[in-house]
Amino acid sequence: MKIKYIKDQKGKTTDVVLSLKDWESIKNSFPDIEEITNDIPNWHKEILDQRLENIQKYPENIVTWDTVQEEIKKKYGL
Repeated sequence: MKIKYIKDQKGKTTDVVLSLKDWESIKNSFPDIEEITNDIPNWHKEILDQRLENIQKYPENIVTWDTVQEEIKKKYGL
């Protein structure tokens, strides 16, 4: 599957382009895909907004996924 990413002037990906053949294949694999919406409940948005606010206020509390993995390995002897 060939996918083209379209970026804006700041380098942020804004669109994805794939062939009609690939899109049809995806639709066959996931028949309800066109009914999926991006809407999330307001209570989810409120939680996300609070978490983003906390990240901005307390950036020193951010732990990377690599750090979490290492801590799990140490704790469980993996």
